[in-house]
Amino acid sequence: MRAIAILLVLLYHANVPGFEGGYVGVDMFFVISGFLITGTMLREIETTNAFSLSRFWARRAKRLLPAAFLALAGSAVITWLWLPVTQREVFGGDIIAASLYVVNWRLGDRSVDYLAEDVGSSPVQHFWSLAVEEQFYIAWPLFIVVALLVASRLRISRTAAVTGVVLVASGISFWWSVTSTRTEPAVAFFSTLTRFWELGIGAGLALGASMWTSLGLRQRAALAWTGLAAILYATVGFDESTAWPSWRALVPVGGAALLLVAGIGDGTTAPARTLSIRPAVWIGGLSYSLYLWHWPLLVGFESRFDGLTAPQAIGVVALSFAPAIAANRLVENPLRFARPMERNAVALGVGAVCVTASVAVGALLIRTIPPSDVPDDFVAAGAAAITEPRPPGTPTNTTSTDPDYITPDPVDAADDLPDAYSNGCQVGFADTEPRECVYGDSSTGSVMLVGDSKAVQWESALQAVASELDWTLTTIGKSSCAFSEADHLRQGEPYPECRAWNDAVTAKILDAHPDLVIVSSGVRAGYPKGADDTEQSTGAMARGYADRWTELIEAGIPVVVILDNPGPDQPIPECVADNRTDIGSCAFMLEAAWSAAATQRRALEMSDDAHVIDMTAYICPDDCPAVIGNVLVYRQGSHLTRTYIDSLAPVLADQLKAVRESIRDDAQQDS
Repeated sequence: MRAIAILLVLLYHANVPGFEGGYVGVDMFFVISGFLITGTMLREIETTNAFSLSRFWARRAKRLLPAAFLALAGSAVITWLWLPVTQREVFGGDIIAASLYVVNWRLGDRSVDYLAEDVGSSPVQHFWSLAVEEQFYIAWPLFIVVALLVASRLRISRTAAVTGVVLVASGISFWWSVTSTRTEPAVAFFSTLTRFWELGIGAGLALGASMWTSLGLRQRAALAWTGLAAILYATVGFDESTAWPSWRALVPVGGAALLLVAGIGDGTTAPARTLSIRPAVWIGGLSYSLYLWHWPLLVGFESRFDGLTAPQAIGVVALSFAPAIAANRLVENPLRFARPMERNAVALGVGAVCVTASVAVGALLIRTIPPSDVPDDFVAAGAAAITEPRPPGTPTNTTSTDPDYITPDPVDAADDLPDAYSNGCQVGFADTEPRECVYGDSSTGSVMLVGDSKAVQWESALQAVASELDWTLTTIGKSSCAFSEADHLRQGEPYPECRAWNDAVTAKILDAHPDLVIVSSGVRAGYPKGADDTEQSTGAMARGYADRWTELIEAGIPVVVILDNPGPDQPIPECVADNRTDIGSCAFMLEAAWSAAATQRRALEMSDDAHVIDMTAYICPDDCPAVIGNVLVYRQGSHLTRTYIDSLAPVLADQLKAVRESIRDDAQQDS
């Protein structure tokens, strides 16, 4: 059955048509692991009337850790050779987390981190499932020991005590899997808590092994064929749009469980004979090494050759057999069966060395990031290279294709952020309560900056403008959430937290009644508030923008809309890092750029009392360069670096002064 599981995973990762649900192979592995590990522990308890934690962990250490170290070291080399230097720090951290078998939690956190938008596929992303299993290997024996102690104290059977632990833990895990898949699907996918029940199913099968021996050959054959059918259905019927794991994982988990039950007892069924042919047994025995090596090679080749077709990906997967076989024969098996490794202390010691070495490899990868060569006294022009006057001593080039210095360095671009993130006023996806960051303490005027990350990116420049104009600035933001009456989707699902946040922010603004509200957003499409039909359109979002702005304007609060800036079609920091002598190749055409500006212009026509600021000419003076005045323009997706935003502060100040005069003129005319 391991052969089926690993082949499904390999074909899925190679994007072979018809295997869109091949990720269920991982769920099958969880069931197999729970069955085998629990069976091993039960046999030891039955044989010796005791259970040795050190012996158990020593077996796991010598079986798993040396091979894992080789794969992690190989992943570090692939990252260093072929993956963007801008990703090196993140992936080095991933390798460290994979070494410690906590990478699933790191990936879960990243999946809901808006600032991780441009992080590519990690070469050790597949270690998330190994981390889940390793955490099971650590925690499950402890549960068993506690269950045995309870059984001894209460004078109940050991089987009953362990079965009770399995049922309770698996039941809670299954409930949490269903619940969290609905509320936070990206996090649920990687969580140990949502996967424990799958391992628990395998553990339960091991506990009831004696019950299955009474099944007849025909019954077991029927179970085997039913299990294979369930796995086949999951493979062809599910895809990446399927909410996972949730209750749907019962299909492949149940299929794997039926295959395991069918394999217990005398005599072999037809499916068992098919799965026992020599190639299947060989692939099953190699499954761990294949799993370790296929993914980093796929990630590396895809980055090196700018994508792979399905046949090319299949070729890379076939190539992964070479390091898998070499690792299995030269390291994994020799160490595993070496006589000194029979001593628990030696096996655990070797495991500790492998983990330490793996952590060191990740740390070393991070250390290979070249330091920035920008002198401390260098003053970059930024937008001043386009607009006059320029600061004294600054360069005059605007979009040089090979500037001597670039700031921020592309490697550091993702950290060139406004204060809103560190100060907590840019709340995450799950938050519904707005948080405020207040800058300055002025009695002459108050300004509120409201919206998603495309609004918050202007915070630092507005701090400078507010200081110049003697205003108090308040920032309120939420990731991927437009300040709009319309609803919209996040990751293809309704985003009710955004609706709740919107209502709370509007109430806060109306209560505070600032002198000015500045809004912006990168959301282009939505659907009418509360509609059952969630099909999105730009018209619905434009109407939602206009209604929200009009509500404030009718309350006597002027609204200024900063149009969304043009966005590139590739990660600009990566491109610049890879093309430092030809940065012009990273520029993109304004006509091909994407943004929410068109939706916002449409909304301005519906709410003509709102004021508008358009900074496009200072971001894309001709086409859209990657570097202006020695300053890197983009940090993540279509978000601008704080350094470039800061260089736009004088332009923004001039435009806001003009808006202020327009507001005063309107007020005088009304009076």
